[in-house]
Amino acid sequence: MSSDVSTDTIDVIASGIESEVATADEDAIGHVLMADVDDAPPVLSDLDALADEVTVLVETRGGAHVYGLRPRSWSAVAERLDALDAVDAEYADEMDRRGAATLRLSPEVATDGRETSPAPEVRSVRIPASAERVSAPHARTLATIAPSGSMAAGVLDALADGEVAGVEALGARLIRSTYRSREVANGGDQ
Repeated sequence: MSSDVSTDTIDVIASGIESEVATADEDAIGHVLMADVDDAPPVLSDLDALADEVTVLVETRGGAHVYGLRPRSWSAVAERLDALDAVDAEYADEMDRRGAATLRLSPEVATDGRETSPAPEVRSVRIPASAERVSAPHARTLATIAPSGSMAAGVLDALADGEVAGVEALGARLIRSTYRSREVANGGDQ
């Protein structure tokens, strides 16, 4: 005899990248800043705490992700996260506990196949005169979620290739992950 088991919620799965950047030999270089911003997407000029590094603004459904592409120690990244008022506090606390950050690059898809949130998209890139180095694999990966043929995609590719004068491209590897993002109502829209 079989019985149907019904649950009120189902998992939502997403794929993303982590903050660590490493050499091709997997020697750690450091972490880039990756922040989840709750409210309406900020403008890069509002992010004074990141004024000295290449900064990428990625629009998400209902908010934004902010990337600071200069590799640093995790403690230096965590300190910068704390300086950004718009960062989701729960996100910052969780990333600080883990000692690394993760942000989504893919659409979120429920286990029943429904897309619950579209993929994030790069909106702007800022390269200040004081920028010295960037994570090449993070710049290259972010270029894949910029609008095709856009200036942002071209700038990110140039950064990854070391073609921006005065900005050194570091690293060859980053960590990609697929993870349970959240739960949604079973059979409902979210």
